[in-house]
Amino acid sequence: MILASYSLNGSHVQGRLDPTSSRGHHSCLPFCDQNPALTTPQPLQPAKNFAKAAEFIGSAAQKGARLAVLPEYHLTNWLPEDPQFAPLCAQWESYLEKYQGLARKHSICIVPGTIVQTYKDKEAGEDQLHNVAYFIDDNGEILGRYQKKNLWCCPDYPASIVAYTR
Repeated sequence: MILASYSLNGSHVQGRLDPTSSRGHHSCLPFCDQNPALTTPQPLQPAKNFAKAAEFIGSAAQKGARLAVLPEYHLTNWLPEDPQFAPLCAQWESYLEKYQGLARKHSICIVPGTIVQTYKDKEAGEDQLHNVAYFIDDNGEILGRYQKKNLWCCPDYPASIVAYTR
């Protein structure tokens, strides 16, 4: 059994994925919790948001979950124009290591949403923000990394946040 958590119309939704369904396919049985703790991160407060995520992951593991999936931007929210945002995003590696530790501690796979990372473009000499998702196995090893490249985006943002320049 895999427990998942995601946002649906502003509500915190959890579901159970049972790969041994008698119908021969995966079934997901969601229920709403109205708990915005993970779906509405406190802006620019990664330590507080990480603590909430760590509680969620520990609770999910105790209930038998093998995979915890967190929402996009759950550590910082998305406030690229705020002067505090980029320095907080520069701490991304320490949070990734903390998620690896949680995966080992609770023997659970984790997809920590997306983590906004700072990156120095050597050619342009500019700082950029990258929106990256990781897959961490239950031993704390990073098995996958995906950097968003093609976003649907709204008209107020560039076609690709990958190249968002401060």
